[in-house]
Amino acid sequence: MCRILSFGQNDSTFFLNEFDVSINHVTTNNNNRNNYGFGIGANHIFLSDKQVNIVVGMEYNMTVQYFSSMYEGHFASLSDITFYIHSFSIPVTARLNFGHKTKFFIEAGTYLDMNMGAKEKGRMHTYFLDDDNTIINSESDINRKTDISALNYGISA
Repeated sequence: MCRILSFGQNDSTFFLNEFDVSINHVTTNNNNRNNYGFGIGANHIFLSDKQVNIVVGMEYNMTVQYFSSMYEGHFASLSDITFYIHSFSIPVTARLNFGHKTKFFIEAGTYLDMNMGAKEKGRMHTYFLDDDNTIINSESDINRKTDISALNYGISA
């Protein structure tokens, strides 16, 4: 994920003291397209006056994933499939700060995504036998909601 813009405040009575807008890029093994999504989030920085901070937040992310082909069942396959996934994320990271006047930092941590929904668009290919044992091929466009795992988790840096 590539963060484009980030706003922060040194002192705030408001609990959420850092806001993010991001552009998300997803790479898959057979990906030959640029798949960009976006995110928006708010964080609270614990130990903000120290060199190492703990950052806890919440984010909404929309990611896009492309697959050139997928197995759909014994007599069906998909091609040129694009998934649009909507997630609510809870990241927890440790931030190491460098510099005094201008600050630079690196972060590493973990996240938990709760997937709120997904849609897939592409081509469906079906194959079946008619009464004469002749293979009938059919192709159609699909644009439908899809089921995905409710939770996703991992590490971030």
